Amino acid sequence: MNNDIPFGGKIIIILGDFRQCAPIVPLAGKNETISASVKCSQLWQYFVQYDLVTNVRALPQENEFKDWLMTIGNNSEILRRLENSRDTIVKIPNRIIVEDVTESIYGSNLTEHDFTLLQKAILSPLNIHVKDINSVVLEKLPGRSRQYLSVDSIIREDDTTENAADDLDSAWPQDFLNSLDAPGLPPHILTLKIGAVIILTKNLDVKRGLCNGTRLLIHNLHENFIEAKRVEESNNEPSIEFISRVDNIALNSLDLPVNLKRRQFPVRLAFAMTINKSQGQTLNSVGLFLPVTVFDHGQLYVALSRARSFENLKIQMINIGDRQHVAETPNNHSYTVNVVYNELLQSSIIQ
Repeated sequence: MNNDIPFGGKIIIILGDFRQCAPIVPLAGKNETISASVKCSQLWQYFVQYDLVTNVRALPQENEFKDWLMTIGNNSEILRRLENSRDTIVKIPNRIIVEDVTESIYGSNLTEHDFTLLQKAILSPLNIHVKDINSVVLEKLPGRSRQYLSVDSIIREDDTTENAADDLDSAWPQDFLNSLDAPGLPPHILTLKIGAVIILTKNLDVKRGLCNGTRLLIHNLHENFIEAKRVEESNNEPSIEFISRVDNIALNSLDLPVNLKRRQFPVRLAFAMTINKSQGQTLNSVGLFLPVTVFDHGQLYVALSRARSFENLKIQMINIGDRQHVAETPNNHSYTVNVVYNELLQSSIIQ
């Protein structure tokens, strides 16, 4: 275009909510996380910011719920600050506290082909607790489970020849490769049932909406492919999708000692998800499991704002000293940690 105008003079529109989770920077602290924000880019000064103030996810009549979400997102009503920390303590209404969030969201009698399961999820900060919940809920589902095993091998970025790969594979036991797990990779042993909720772990067909993060309901299980249903956004009707095994690649992952190629169906169970993975989802029934407190900017806000009302939101918390407490009587209040980086909420460029 032969000009020095930002973006070549083209109009660029970006959408986002800076109250939500910040960019993920491995092993980063607060300063590194803030530095990764678009607000630290010199290009941010060229954007004109417009604030959209209507919450279209929450039900129209839920004004109290909407106001409460804003106090969480803005961290505007705090009970106290933790000593030697910038984390704050916020109040959680006792009416949404439960003793067993799995029972509250899914009940005891799950059935196959229950399409309403796609509108439910339990969220938690860490993958380890998400896996446990998924296993518990899968056991509630009737029918026999089916296991699919992956084929794992090592790859090299600088030398992907067959001989190089063979040399690397021989240096690492197959059992060890099978034991590796990382966010974004399907497990080596994938245990599924008809009627289970799954989530795609990679983009398969973006134009058709089969993207990383798409949730589906298993319709049938075959030897070499999975039949799953999802809701078509255009007509709100279910459609059948066929999912095959693909090569799932993990390069330079801090969670893995090697670069791994895993031949497996690109799915995980999704009765439960991490809070970060749930960003962008709208759900009719949301459970939040907090055996640990949130630990990064916007996580509590994202988790709570997936729901559409107080009635559709249930929280199970574990007492953690002065960081998190469940009310012992209705006259007391429950509380937990909220992490908000105020720098990310300011409208101007971050210096």
